[in-house]
Amino acid sequence: MSASERWIFWSVLIGTASVIAASSWLYPDPRGYGTHQQLLLPPCDFLEETGYPCGSCGLTTSFSHMAHGEVFQAVVVQPFGALMFLGLLANAGWLLYCRATGRSYLTWLERRWKPIFIVGVVAGLAGWAYKVAASV
Repeated sequence: MSASERWIFWSVLIGTASVIAASSWLYPDPRGYGTHQQLLLPPCDFLEETGYPCGSCGLTTSFSHMAHGEVFQAVVVQPFGALMFLGLLANAGWLLYCRATGRSYLTWLERRWKPIFIVGVVAGLAGWAYKVAASV
């Protein structure tokens, strides 16, 4: 494994573990958004200005629900957040598999980043539409 692949391995693994740890530490806000404020981040300006949720409203809350094993609540709050959390876990699992078997994670990622990106954008927009529809 090259030095760059080792760096990527540890970066992704530590990043994934950090997100999961933070998500499990946070308490999901019952409103379905605003959990990020426990990280001392400000309220959503878009929501305050327009009355409608932004594209990422509910993601932290959904992640927190997922980290606590509350899958149904995570999907209800923000389906894209639940999907992203599962994708995060799957990516970390694949990374560990590549490390254990000697497969190149970078080669795999280079071949698949475009469809992953497209699915992410479409799912993100669908999640936002869901949040807007649920807030009306």
